Amino acid sequence: MSEMQAIILAAGKSSRMNTEKSKLLYNFNGKSIIKNVVESCEISYISKINLIVGHQSEKIIAELGNAYTYYHQEKQIGTGDALRVFFKNNQNYNGDLFVLVGDTPNLTKEIVSNIIQKFYTNNLDTLITVTFIENDIPPYSRIIRDANGKIISILEDFECSDEQKTINEVITSQYCFKAKHIKPFINMLTPKGKNGNYYLNEIINFQINERLKINTYEIQNIKSVYGVNTIEDINFLNKK
Repeated sequence: MSEMQAIILAAGKSSRMNTEKSKLLYNFNGKSIIKNVVESCEISYISKINLIVGHQSEKIIAELGNAYTYYHQEKQIGTGDALRVFFKNNQNYNGDLFVLVGDTPNLTKEIVSNIIQKFYTNNLDTLITVTFIENDIPPYSRIIRDANGKIISILEDFECSDEQKTINEVITSQYCFKAKHIKPFINMLTPKGKNGNYYLNEIINFQINERLKINTYEIQNIKSVYGVNTIEDINFLNKK
């Protein structure tokens, strides 16, 4: 088993919260959202926790302290660019990575451990966490499979046809990767969507074309990995 580091994506502007305050600094069960996420990664599998910060980075760093490593994403232009920032500063890193978003306050050490265990037990190149949502599917990325259940593509919500938007297997934005299978594709990413962002999931599409060993880990309880974007989301997570 090689070294594994965590990369927490924590640079976004929280525009849908309709406030200047970063959503990652909102209190959830006695701690900030970002603190909950960081603590979920403090397990034996993970040797180092890195955060990609941007919007209100000074406040996030002040909240978490100096026990972690921070990299600044100057322009918030997507998850793929956030990985580019990491590798720009860690060109020689060839271990494994647990990549996750910073806005899922119900994430636990147990869930993180289970995800990583499957990655290693099955000797995978990439592991994608997913869940199934039957109704009112949020604008999450979709897993596209062939008739035999094999993953053939990952699509962002805005890339999906009306039919594809009915696919209820969605990505919850926690991943395990081998770094050596990310670095070759970083500079192949192209801007997508109305904001011209660079998406991490496009790297997985490159990996699919290279026939790498990719699998999914199903999250049973969506609340455990639900990302907070609005005050209503916080209220949803607080409901028993």
